[in-house]
Amino acid sequence: MCCGLDKRGCYAAIIDDSGNLVEERRLLSRAIRGFLSLHHPKRVAVKASTCIAPIYRVLMRDDYDILVSHPT
Repeated sequence: MCCGLDKRGCYAAIIDDSGNLVEERRLLSRAIRGFLSLHHPKRVAVKASTCIAPIYRVLMRDDYDILVSHPT
């Protein structure tokens, strides 16, 4: 299971191992850890931006496998 995070508000989507959407939700940044603890994703993908750095540091401390992407 994976979680993708986008900086717009923050928008989160949980995808299962088969690629099916499990849940998507708009969150405040402070709610991300609680949302992730409900789903226990193996990997968290975040869109590269300067405002994602604090979230990245928190997720690293929580021992998530984080992928920072920059779609073009």
